[in-house]
Amino acid sequence: MKQRFQDPGLAVTEPAQRRLRALRGDLLQLHKALLDAEQRAYEQLNGRVQSSATLLKLVLHHPRFSWLRTFSDLVVQIDELLDGDVPATDADVLAVTKEVRAVVTPNETGTQFERRYHAALQLDPGVVLAHGMLAKTLNEAD
Repeated sequence: MKQRFQDPGLAVTEPAQRRLRALRGDLLQLHKALLDAEQRAYEQLNGRVQSSATLLKLVLHHPRFSWLRTFSDLVVQIDELLDGDVPATDADVLAVTKEVRAVVTPNETGTQFERRYHAALQLDPGVVLAHGMLAKTLNEAD
């Protein structure tokens, strides 16, 4: 994450911290739903994943799961804003909210990531529900 220097008077407000925590929780739920969907798709082709350790290795190293790292990276960014050495500003909160909104905009003819996300939304009700919760949180941030 980039280094932030700020005036202490610009520290993030309590409502913005609550929005960040809600955004983080919804992102984690969406990440879990997407991970479950990818695991099911992987298992249809390759057989059952035998352990959580094996699944972790797949998530970290298998190309099928690599697109999900975008969500993990966003959660880490939010964690750093909430618990980092340099207090976050409202501008930081707005920037990460904008980034999350851009990431969760599916497009069936867009980038590979956007197409994968669009396909997941078409195929898995759990992903749709998690996306809806995140969209609600993003709309409340406006």
